Amino acid sequence: MERQIVIVGGGASGTLLATQLLRQGARRPASVTLVESGPSVGLGLAYGTTDEVHRLNVPAGRLSAFPDDPGHFLRWARREDPAAGEWSYLPRTAYGRYLQDVLGDALTDALACGGATQLRLAHGVAERTTTVDGARGIGLLHLEDGRCLPYDHLVLATGHAGPSPLPTTVGVEHGEGVINDPWAPGALDRAARLARDGDGPIVLVGTGLTMVDVALTLTRLAPGTALTALSRHGLAPQPHPHERRPRKVEPLRFDEPVTARSLLRTVREAVEKAMAEGDDWTGVVDDLRPITTRLWQSLDLLEQRRFLRHVGRRWDVVRHRMAPEVGDEIARLEITGALALRAARVHEVRPVASGLEVVIRHAGEDRVLRAAAAINCTGPCSDVAR
Repeated sequence: MERQIVIVGGGASGTLLATQLLRQGARRPASVTLVESGPSVGLGLAYGTTDEVHRLNVPAGRLSAFPDDPGHFLRWARREDPAAGEWSYLPRTAYGRYLQDVLGDALTDALACGGATQLRLAHGVAERTTTVDGARGIGLLHLEDGRCLPYDHLVLATGHAGPSPLPTTVGVEHGEGVINDPWAPGALDRAARLARDGDGPIVLVGTGLTMVDVALTLTRLAPGTALTALSRHGLAPQPHPHERRPRKVEPLRFDEPVTARSLLRTVREAVEKAMAEGDDWTGVVDDLRPITTRLWQSLDLLEQRRFLRHVGRRWDVVRHRMAPEVGDEIARLEITGALALRAARVHEVRPVASGLEVVIRHAGEDRVLRAAAAINCTGPCSDVAR
């Protein structure tokens, strides 16, 4: 019996899965349905941006749709831009186009080989499932418009959950000055208009990579806009280095049992040794990528909580870095005073006659910031209960 595979979500993950299923269709035939609520597949939140200033934070030579062909994306990129190199940080829009081409090529190849695996696109919103045969895993996916899709394999590729809403007084969350989803259509255009017409800076809640994207776009849409970015530690992502030099990779040796403290000590010592030898510290962090999951799972629950409480944010800013050109621009905005990073928690956002008041709390004291708008840049929600 032919497998019925339904993939909910046509962003990067759903597109890559559909591509791989098409490629192995001759060996394992299937009927694949890709369900997507947006206007196109392959883009998702990450690669759906239309702003060319939003760059990949991984170099082109280290990105590929296919693990067995690590240079695939770079070869594709060089067809568009012959100057693209292994260490180029290209616009994210380029990777979105690449994913769409990869899926299109896989579909063409599958049809040329007899189409053992069929791909169908279903535009709509998945609502719920019902079980048809629990023992065999057969069910129905119900779409919002009443259609039903049968499956014996259901894949949820819905991406990250949206950010947790900002703490606001009743009714403010529906006002135009509070933007809980910066990627909603027209959200940043609205923020730019408020920046031009309002009283006070734009407050960005969160100082991670979402803040970086929003700051770059607002600076382009409304030049001269004052931006204040807030987070508990007030730390922005570190940039990748402009130059990459060959370095001697030495396996890190971790103490047993592994604790949050011992992990931090081992990595710090490796960084100090690398810098003493003239290497860049980022190489040590990159060496941890293949073993990060294993290290995390070696920590017991108490040590995982300690890591998140004391080290988590500092790990984030060195692990999830900005492209070098983006780092230069963020540094320029800070130096010129266009962007200010502050360590504080947002306690409340409330309306006033000409904008908003943002109540922030730091070191046990409350302060009030006037703002033309407040934008939620805290990134995807990590609360699995939601």
